[in-house]
Amino acid sequence: MESMYNDTHCSISLRGKPSELPVIPYIKELYDFLEWDEIESVFGFTDQYCPLYGGREYKPELSLSFENLQELREYDIGLRLPLTNHFVTEEAYEQSRVFLDTHHWPGNSVIVLQPVLGEWLARDYPWYDIEVSVIRDYAPEAVDKVLEKYPWINNLVLDMQYSQVSVHERLSKIVNKDKVRMFANARCRLFCNNPICYLAHSQNNKAFADSSIPVTAERCSRPQLPKDPYTVFDLEPMKAMGFTKYKFIPPNAKQRPLGGPGFESTLPRYDQA
Repeated sequence: MESMYNDTHCSISLRGKPSELPVIPYIKELYDFLEWDEIESVFGFTDQYCPLYGGREYKPELSLSFENLQELREYDIGLRLPLTNHFVTEEAYEQSRVFLDTHHWPGNSVIVLQPVLGEWLARDYPWYDIEVSVIRDYAPEAVDKVLEKYPWINNLVLDMQYSQVSVHERLSKIVNKDKVRMFANARCRLFCNNPICYLAHSQNNKAFADSSIPVTAERCSRPQLPKDPYTVFDLEPMKAMGFTKYKFIPPNAKQRPLGGPGFESTLPRYDQA
């Protein structure tokens, strides 16, 4: 049976991988439903701290080691660096130059939240692909205008709500589908209309290197609610429209998509409940 992931370019999350583990066996076990030629890149932190890190809290023990990065290069798998901190300054950028120099290889990418960072990276690091983070929360109707405004964007990630079949009509109107990355699966973000965690992660990642920096943002806007279900999206309709780039969060071991079209959660989004 043909997998719905055939003819796709997938970026997979390794954000929970213990740094001491070899990366290739870890990928084979966690993403055993993907073929190697379907894995374009991995995204996650390295064991080298960067003040531009964002999206999740930086934990060195859950990062990619130098040996891991060497393994990925041997398998021709790119590295996507989540530089999505809310607080981008020229000082932080200059402090990150050694880090950026280290990973400046063809096939590697940087994920950005703030446009000014994308402009600096496009100017100074031509080998990086630059991807706009899902945190920007652009609507499908805005995609082509954003790409025209910022010609340095190689890819733009749309929110996981747009991977649901019920809103695919809005996707069909995007012209530059080759520059859009869609979510292949989801968990809490699909059901949350107030993702304050991203700001908290940015503050925590700044405070990692400077304990005098206050962490004032709350970690979650809905901590008392039950854990959200793991959702797998049917990629076939999106592939038929011309979308070939997808992003995976770490899959739930009990509900991995093992060859069928998966499922979409029947629960309403949190803001519709």
